[in-house]
Amino acid sequence: MFISNAYAASATSTDFASFLPLIVIFVLFFFMIIRPQMKQAKEQRNMIAFVVLEIAAETEITVQKHAIQSALPEGTIKSI
Repeated sequence: MFISNAYAASATSTDFASFLPLIVIFVLFFFMIIRPQMKQAKEQRNMIAFVVLEIAAETEITVQKHAIQSALPEGTIKSI
């Protein structure tokens, strides 16, 4: 017999080694792009969720932004 028998090698190490670059790329993608974007979106949601209005001297109230119908220039109420 001139040709030796071929035996299959263990495929577990090569399967993991082939997926390792994809895993590393995903982790880098998550920490460099997705996570900062989620943090920025959370800060923006918190920032626009409520508005502080000064209704008189040293009197401020906090309201939800969707409750405001229009924004008037400063001094409009005094001129009425």
